[in-house]
Amino acid sequence: MTRTIVFVGATSGLGRRAALRLARDGHRLILIGRDPQPAAARCAELARTTTDET
Repeated sequence: MTRTIVFVGATSGLGRRAALRLARDGHRLILIGRDPQPAAARCAELARTTTDET
């Protein structure tokens, strides 16, 4: 079952790894971050990662 998950703290560390895993598992993520630049970089990374696998 694919879920939509609102994710806080996905720009580094454990949150980054968890976001990658959730995205690879096919879930839709909504990322919330304090600084837009790292959040945008993480979104781009997630898009590349999930696009490469399909």
